[in-house]
Amino acid sequence: MRRNVKKLSRPRSLAVSLFCVLACGGCIQSEESSGTVTCDQACVDQNVSYTLINVIVDLYNQNLAGRPVGVQDLSGLCALGGTAHITGTTGVDTGNGITTVNLSYALSGCHAQAGGDLVFEGTVSEVGSFDGQDYVSENLSSGSLAMSGTVQGTAIDETCEVHVNRNANAVSGNICGRTF
Repeated sequence: MRRNVKKLSRPRSLAVSLFCVLACGGCIQSEESSGTVTCDQACVDQNVSYTLINVIVDLYNQNLAGRPVGVQDLSGLCALGGTAHITGTTGVDTGNGITTVNLSYALSGCHAQAGGDLVFEGTVSEVGSFDGQDYVSENLSSGSLAMSGTVQGTAIDETCEVHVNRNANAVSGNICGRTF
């Protein structure tokens, strides 16, 4: 089953601005007199999480969607460079169409542009379920994920623990001990 990523499409400048205003909850975003959009740390972390979600959803759709369920062990390319080794299990309940995943993505130089222009290095665990329409409940976590690049002009160069919880209506979690 292909995953629905309509909320995670490549952002445009205005879309990213609107995203931070509406989706970041407690995030603060402002437009400087120069016209440059900036956001606070929670907004930056939220955008990092959306970029990571986009990486995982893209890797799933490009490498696992449509494959038989069960044990998985394969390698794939990240959309803008880098690689991923994907292992774990997938399942589907044919009665309700819910797909379940318990996967590990070993990312190596995985470059993405969604909420930011970032490169990820490390292993991300994905546990959860989705129906490819409007239901999703999943957790992404890593004990040590390297993230480098930029989010709305803010340089990112960190290696730390990451936890992202995603459902159909919201994304929350913490990056490097910071809650968003």
